[in-house]
Amino acid sequence: RRSEDFWYTDSGIILIAEGVACCVYQGLLSCHSTVFRELFIFPQPSYAETMDGCHMVYLSNSSRDLTDVLRALFGSDLYYSWPGEHPAFSVLAALVRLKHKYEMKALRDQALNDLKAIFTLQACPNTAPFEMTQQDAITVIALAHLTNTHSRLPMAFYVCCQLDLDCIVNGSEVDGCREHLSTDDMIKCLGAKLELAKD
Repeated sequence: RRSEDFWYTDSGIILIAEGVACCVYQGLLSCHSTVFRELFIFPQPSYAETMDGCHMVYLSNSSRDLTDVLRALFGSDLYYSWPGEHPAFSVLAALVRLKHKYEMKALRDQALNDLKAIFTLQACPNTAPFEMTQQDAITVIALAHLTNTHSRLPMAFYVCCQLDLDCIVNGSEVDGCREHLSTDDMIKCLGAKLELAKD
């Protein structure tokens, strides 16, 4: 089905995630993403699927994450333009994941800087410019490993230690997506939780 937010009739490429089709500007994607730029270098085969004359590219991402990233790309400040002053933390997580995956370096670094500002030893989720919960620390740990930004880990692990055992072991669910700690991270978190309980 066509996206209600991203369907530009004069654009050149259709991105599809979870059955949601977004018709967007190929040139803008190429400008910001090394992965898409290299993809578009090669001519599409004659049998490639098209819709309204535009080639279709199927992505393995969630439609929610794709929409968040496109909103960042097509927003007036090229970062995000959500209503209100405090978008959900899941938006920032989506930006980090997809910008990392599709090598949108400038935008990825901007999102990582926001993540760093939240989860360092000098800051905590209570002061974040995003709507956050303690469970979001599980996502932060995964993002820190993904992007090799380990300075986020100490505070994120500390926040995880405040979670109940069920959440640490089984993860947390946000908008239908479940985030888990890896086995190693779960062991670290449980060990730290026991040590903190002794104090």
